[in-house]
This record gives sequence, C-alpha cells and structure tokens, in this order.
Amino acid sequence: MCGSDSFELNNRKLVPAQIRTLPTLLLLVLMGGLLSACQTNRAVEASRESSQAVSTGDLTTALALAEEVVETTRAQLGAADPNVATALENSASVALAMAQYEKAESYYLQALKIREDDYLHGNDLELAQLYSAIASLYQQQGLYSRALDTIGKGLKLKVSDKAYRVMTYTQRASILLSQSRLSDAGSDLHRADELSITDTFVRSEEGKILRVSVLEGLGRLHSLQRDEAVARKYHRQALSLAQQLSGNPLVEASVLNNLAQFESGYGNYGDARKNFRAAVAVYEQVLGRNHPDLAVILSNLAQTELYLEGFQAANRLADRASPSLSDTMVQGVSDLLNRYRLRVDMPTPRVT
Repeated sequence: MCGSDSFELNNRKLVPAQIRTLPTLLLLVLMGGLLSACQTNRAVEASRESSQAVSTGDLTTALALAEEVVETTRAQLGAADPNVATALENSASVALAMAQYEKAESYYLQALKIREDDYLHGNDLELAQLYSAIASLYQQQGLYSRALDTIGKGLKLKVSDKAYRVMTYTQRASILLSQSRLSDAGSDLHRADELSITDTFVRSEEGKILRVSVLEGLGRLHSLQRDEAVARKYHRQALSLAQQLSGNPLVEASVLNNLAQFESGYGNYGDARKNFRAAVAVYEQVLGRNHPDLAVILSNLAQTELYLEGFQAANRLADRASPSLSDTMVQGVSDLLNRYRLRVDMPTPRVT
C-alpha cells in the first residue's frame, strides 16, 4: 500500500526569466511538483528538509537531500515514474543554483527521458516546462543558441496554458536581449504583455509574479533602447505589483535590486542606494542577516556608496559581503575600494 503522506515543495515549476534572481529566489520559484502519496515517509521528510535548507542558503545540504529523494522515490516507484522526474528536476534546480552545470544537465536530461515518455500519455505541460528549465541552464552559461533551441522545442508542443506561454515568451525575450536582438525580444515581450495584462490573469499569485517578469522585461528592453523614462515606468510598475504579493517577498527584493541597478546605470546613485537598502531590508527580514544571497546585493550597495563618496560605509558592506562572494566578485570589489582609497589619500599635485 502507498503511504498517506504527501508533500508539495512549491506550486509550479515556473521560471520568471526577467526577474534576475538570486539563488534562493530562483529555487523557491523553480522547485516544484507534487510528490506522490505513494512515496515513503523518508522521501517526504527529506523533501521538507531540502526545502528548509534552500531557505537558509545551505545549498550543499539541500542538494544532498534532494538527491536522496531521487533515489528513494526511484526505489519505491520505479525509474520511469513521473515523480522521479520531479525529484530529478528539483535536484537539478539546486545544482544549477550552485553553478554545478554538468550535474544539473545530467539530472535534467534524465528527467527529460521520463517526461518525453509521459508526453505520449498526454502530459504536455510538464514536458514543456522542463524544456524551459533546461533552457535556463543553458542561458545561465551564456549558451544562448542552445537555450533558444530548447525553448523552441517546448513551444512546438503548442501548450494552451496561458501562464506557460507568458513565462516562455518572457524567458525567450530575456535570451534575445542578451544577444542584442531587440526587435525579436520586443515581439515576444508584447505577446507576453497582451496575455498577462488582464485583471483575470493577475488575480492569482502566480499571475502577479509572471506579470512582474513581463514588466521587468519591458523595462530592460526600453533601457537598452535608451528610453530612460519609459524603462523607469515599467520598472516601477513591476515594483508596485511585486509589493502586492502576499507570499513572495523575495520577488519584491529582487525587483528592488533590479530597479536599483537600473538607476545606477543612469547615474542616479541616490535612488539606487535607496532601493538597494530596501532590498537588503526585505532579504534580512525573510532570510536573516547572514544569508549568503545577501552578499550580491550588499556588494552592489557597496559600489553605489563609493559613487556617493561613502567609503567607510562601502568598506563595511564589502567586508560583510566578501565571505559569500565568488573570488572574482571579491577581487572586483576589492579593486574598486583600492582605487577609491588611492584617489582619496593621494595628495593633490602642487602646480609650480
């Protein structure tokens, strides 16, 4: 007999590609799928523990637990069961957040074999969503042609689900923008805009998150077109909608971070600092002061403080962020601080 327990890591495997996420937000949105009541109690418990580890930023533990769920589910239900695909996808999500690309791809491709077989029984949405997840893997590595090819496979399934189509058009636009293909990206964003602009669509939490993704995509498009005023309008609309979310405060934090980066790009460092600080406040409230994902925003804030002549504040922020940053990012922040220190400490040459 099957056990009675079941556990849902999250609602749907949606990837709002334009919300340029920190690892935890990516996982909270991406990890999904209902784990069957036929799974053992240990699989259910390991799933809970993996989700908790993600929320604290302990991705190493989260991955080990997610992998345990794969093996337990496979042993209980058989290698071809769709629940094994869900467990593999969740393991791939964690590996992707850790930049373990080969492992993530291996898990995704194992899941793909199961989903393709399941597609023959009419389950097209989950296969299409998996193609989008695999495209995110390639996109994160800068393999844009492969990402576009993979997204195309999902679109060829002609899934009628509106949320999926909004997600996929927005994700493809994000890749096209990275290739400076602004016209093609604009076409996809306008498709997503038309599908997501209705009151009915944004009535759900999922719809709001996807609409935020579309608005941020439009903001990025117009920023690349050097249309500052229109770009700012879309970014602020995205923030306003993100602040209406009831159960996803990290989306608001991500939008604040993106808005701050936009303002910084136009030299509006005071506004950038305000939004970076607001993003930090949300992250600290939800995840605590020592969560590793904070490091990215703290690093951005430190660089903004330098532009505003706040060396001491920047130095404190950099010290706090450094333990969780990659070596490359640490070196970049350190070099910036050193250049500022030299500029401040070096005496002005005397004109003779």
